[in-house]
Amino acid sequence: MIFTPPGPGEAPIILDGGLGTHLERRGNDISGALWSAQILKDRPQEVRAAHADFFAAGAQVATTCSYQVTFEGCGEETTALLRASVRLAREAAEEAAGRGGGPRWVAASVGPYG
Repeated sequence: MIFTPPGPGEAPIILDGGLGTHLERRGNDISGALWSAQILKDRPQEVRAAHADFFAAGAQVATTCSYQVTFEGCGEETTALLRASVRLAREAAEEAAGRGGGPRWVAASVGPYG
């Protein structure tokens, strides 16, 4: 699906909220060096559930759980974790879109490090 930004007079597109904060509110510990990426690695179902929560609240765009995923921090697991972050967001987006309310999108979260 091609993303087309809203034109003048059209409703804005709603982005999800703070993924790490929401994961923490769901009872996950994000205090380590990898922040929410540790949850992506150890409890991917929590990441998918968090995306689903945002879509249920009205978000149209999910940002991937990849901000702190770097080759320096994750080593050989980096590519697999990046792919998983996209897959989990896409799954939640497709599920939400299937329930109606228009299309859902996924945006990459890219941190400044590495």
